[in-house]
Amino acid sequence: MLRLLSSGVYDTAFSVNLNGTLFSTCFTPNNKVIIGGSFNSVSGITKHRVAELNCVQSSVWNGIAWSNGLPSVERTLIFNGNYSSLASVNSCSCSISLGKYGYCSRRKYSGIVFDYSGLGTLILENNAALYQSEDQVSNTGIIQLKRKTTPILKQIIRIGLLRF
Repeated sequence: MLRLLSSGVYDTAFSVNLNGTLFSTCFTPNNKVIIGGSFNSVSGITKHRVAELNCVQSSVWNGIAWSNGLPSVERTLIFNGNYSSLASVNSCSCSISLGKYGYCSRRKYSGIVFDYSGLGTLILENNAALYQSEDQVSNTGIIQLKRKTTPILKQIIRIGLLRF
């Protein structure tokens, strides 16, 4: 399954893999895509014959600005440039390009409904969190979790020599 952008160019960020045949598609009033066919898996997630496609919109961060609007739970976020977030960010899914990073500052969170992938690094500072609301996901990206903890005290126990 593929998607064309409004410019007519193939959208390389959109990927839906079916293990069977697609027979029909339709749009809901809130612009979600419903598909039907002889499949039981959609991009590795168990769906039997009918599925609602999520993440049908994407927005690319180029290091300066977003290509298709700010992050939201309806969008797949693609990081082609380094990103430092001072606010919490929600997305449908997330991908970070090789050599790039997505940074989540302390006491903030990155909420991802589905999967995190890519060859870059998602960095979560002390007290930051990653929350994923879908149960059947597989993450293939690198996540660096930075935590500050209180030191562990070394307790030395001295045992004297016992003589009998």
